[in-house]
Amino acid sequence: MDENILLVLLGKRGAGKTSIANLFESQNDFKHIEMSKFIYEFQQKTESKNVLLRIYVENTHVRYGTDYFIKKVYEMLKCSKSNIVITGIRHLPELKFINEHFSGKKLFFIYLKVSVLQRIKRVLHREQRSSIFQFIIEEYYSIKWGNYGLKKSSIIYKSKENLNTSFMLIEKLVQKS
Repeated sequence: MDENILLVLLGKRGAGKTSIANLFESQNDFKHIEMSKFIYEFQQKTESKNVLLRIYVENTHVRYGTDYFIKKVYEMLKCSKSNIVITGIRHLPELKFINEHFSGKKLFFIYLKVSVLQRIKRVLHREQRSSIFQFIIEEYYSIKWGNYGLKKSSIIYKSKENLNTSFMLIEKLVQKS
């Protein structure tokens, strides 16, 4: 696989973003940046470490803009020659920032579109039963933050296959370009 690829996997909770990114990491030597983990680790270094992550993110976005965290990722990766896969992008300004600043990389924005039933099954399988409430909250925020803009800016991959098959199809797409 070529060097200098940046693959951004988008989609709602339970779409398979992290699972597919982990396969890229283990089978194709990509560096995986999971935005929620990155933001959590960043938060732990601040005075806001006891604030709910969702509240911390919203407050930071109000204060510094919705592209604040992707700018921090850029500072960390700007000299990297590694292939990178990013998951957890939620805002159109983050995609715009990536387009403008990661111009030295081959960029792929892929939106994983998976049925709500399939996503609920995945979330319930990997997490506690009480997470259905969190799932509903995530659905609300994807509407609030404008999921449509992310879809419109991406290659939409409608997944009816299992995660391994989805990974192989996305891998072929990345290899062809």
